[in-house]
Amino acid sequence: MSHPLRSLGAMEQTRRYPSRRAEARSGGGARTEVGASVAREVRGGYDPGAGENETPAVRDVGEALGLITQGLDALAGLDLRDEIDRDVADAAIAAQRHVNRLQAQQTRLLERVRVTGVHRLDGAVSIASWYAAHTGLDGAATTRIARRAHRLDFFPQLQQAYQAGHISSDHVDPVVRATTSRRLRALQDAEDALVTFAKHGTPTDVRRAVKLIRDQVDPDGTDAQPLGSGLDERREFTVHPGIDGLGDVKATVVPDVHELLVQLLETLAVRDSKDVPKEQRRTAAQIRHDAFAEILRRAAAATLETRNGARPHVNLMIDLWTLLGQEAAAPSNPGCAVPAPSTTSSPATCSPGGVCTTRGSSPTSS
Repeated sequence: MSHPLRSLGAMEQTRRYPSRRAEARSGGGARTEVGASVAREVRGGYDPGAGENETPAVRDVGEALGLITQGLDALAGLDLRDEIDRDVADAAIAAQRHVNRLQAQQTRLLERVRVTGVHRLDGAVSIASWYAAHTGLDGAATTRIARRAHRLDFFPQLQQAYQAGHISSDHVDPVVRATTSRRLRALQDAEDALVTFAKHGTPTDVRRAVKLIRDQVDPDGTDAQPLGSGLDERREFTVHPGIDGLGDVKATVVPDVHELLVQLLETLAVRDSKDVPKEQRRTAAQIRHDAFAEILRRAAAATLETRNGARPHVNLMIDLWTLLGQEAAAPSNPGCAVPAPSTTSSPATCSPGGVCTTRGSSPTSS
């Protein structure tokens, strides 16, 4: 196996300084620092394949992951104090590119799991919940990964750059998060520009570009058409009573509902001021809870308006015969709105004034 640091992309840098490595390895173990020469170095762009051997043939995914494990074990076994400083610096940069590539393959694996539905054999409704149960990640993290896996196929150039290690998941997420049916075409048309932003800019640059597209195509954020046809069968919303009167809420929402909820939470979230003591400040989760409560309060207020300080209510009038399931015995006189109860099957008689009587009962006026 080749030197782990070289396999991480440092071979080209090592070739630039052949005498430096020789000096570092000889002469009683004295180390050579690279300070002055590093300042004069003009570094080129990173090539994920530079200095690497041809891709080995593997039989299955287990064997492929085994090769990754071997490389990581070899890297972990190195004493970095014995390495040339520039090699370590180059390897640190290249390591992020390899992290990008590994995460891109993670999305491929999860998308295949979603397509085959293997996760349902474990009783999981969604990929996110299944992955959280098996990896220990929280729901927000697995939701991002699952969304990335499902929607990245709509953007082949972005996917290719991701798999090559040129961009990170932080560059990809703003694009896939904004992908809904109404915006999909516009985002695909701008894919070249988005990939350029991702390769040469930061995730913030990508988010700004996506926001411009979103504001043009869906300015009010009310895109109600999820990707695909029909409603996603994985959607769910459950509420269970908890301890001390609290409630446990669990939900899996469709993309447009998720995006609308996120936007409302961000709009209504009010963070504690600096005047509030640190020990009394709310956590991020508590702030989201309070914002969600405000959403519900406003929705209720908008649905049920008040008049003279009171909420409107409905009076439902129903005759006793219908309530008792004795419609056949009900009087035919429409003026008899509330007939007297009867414990017998005897029909009631009603006078034109709306007085109903039954055999063995006193008259009752409606």
